[in-house]
Amino acid sequence: MLILISLSPTKVSDTNEGEYMKAFFTLSLILSFLITSLPFYPFILIFPYFTKKKILAPILSFYSKLILKALGLKVTGDIKRTLKPGSIIVANHLSYLDLFLISSVYKGSFISTMEVKADPIFGKIATLAGCIFIERRNKSNIKNEIKVVEEHLNQGVNVFFFPEAKSTNGEEVHPFKRPFFTPAMNLNKDILAVTINYLAIDGEKINSHNRDKVFWYRQNDMLAHLKALMKIKSINIDISAEYIQHGSYQSSSLHPAQIAQSIVQSNYVPVI
Repeated sequence: MLILISLSPTKVSDTNEGEYMKAFFTLSLILSFLITSLPFYPFILIFPYFTKKKILAPILSFYSKLILKALGLKVTGDIKRTLKPGSIIVANHLSYLDLFLISSVYKGSFISTMEVKADPIFGKIATLAGCIFIERRNKSNIKNEIKVVEEHLNQGVNVFFFPEAKSTNGEEVHPFKRPFFTPAMNLNKDILAVTINYLAIDGEKINSHNRDKVFWYRQNDMLAHLKALMKIKSINIDISAEYIQHGSYQSSSLHPAQIAQSIVQSNYVPVI
């Protein structure tokens, strides 16, 4: 009995130490990303497209790979890594981890919101990641925002967004919003439809009971979720991608948002 009592605190201590080290390493990588990107902030204002395409996107991709590794994410699947410059990439959305997943594979700029930009911490990170900010609360400005996206595409910047408009609990793929497919239609740009499937957490198949350890759809505080995430040793993920050539959707009776949603739905495995 005495031996059991003396060993128990050591086991807990070792576990906590692993969590702390994981959190420290992940935070160090995020800080390193910020320190590396910060000197290029003035160039975002002067040469926005070149800076995002040639400097910030490669930096973000590099650090995203490291962060995924630090968090124990193992990614497999049919990943089409070659993109024509100025492509649209869309994906289903389950967690903030999706941002690192997409960035680790493809180089480009995410469409984000002015609410994120206004955040004193995440706003700075998003700016240094080369995000394109939109005001989703003001629908009257949508034409100007579409034009901003078109300017990025014309300059060869790949643009990412999650057309469900918010992360979900994984039970189904929500309807894809149409507005930001418009730049691809106007400019005859290709669209890459990416499907993200989270398969297992610490070797256990993902299900409705354990999914909230990884999925984040504002069901709880993000900091609390991040703290719990540090306890996870491995997360297995499958990514598949399918091109939608501009010629195929221009000749189709379906909107490209519908085509992309159909592709993602056919490849997605609902979490129930």
